[in-house]
Amino acid sequence: MDYFRRGLEQNAPIFAFLNMCDVDGATFAHSQTVGFWTIIHDHIGRVEAALSKHFAAPLGTLETEVKAMEERVLFPWDMGIRDIVLESDSMIVIDALMGSSDPPVVITNIIERTRQKLQDFKSIQLSHVKRQGNRPVYVLA
Repeated sequence: MDYFRRGLEQNAPIFAFLNMCDVDGATFAHSQTVGFWTIIHDHIGRVEAALSKHFAAPLGTLETEVKAMEERVLFPWDMGIRDIVLESDSMIVIDALMGSSDPPVVITNIIERTRQKLQDFKSIQLSHVKRQGNRPVYVLA
């Protein structure tokens, strides 16, 4: 990407050219459905894209969080974004994706698929944020 290389030549911080992708998911037990929300914004907070998905699936909390992350890896890729920072309030998911811990068996397949897709990106950073730090995605809820 020309703007990315140009920014590096001007000694701009790398993060100034990355897109942040805030991720969250929720389960709705009464209807046995799940929802995923994401907001992609640039380095100064301008919204680049947003997505909200809701579908029928009786997933637990952890499965919902890891599925939300998988969806949010696919979303920026489909938007043509190749340099991203992914944030999630699930430390289990972040640690599993980074390889610093073995994922629980119930999410192993999704973690492996997501890791494979992450390898296609030019640059990626995974970040754990506390629940209150992930407020923008709750607006979509």
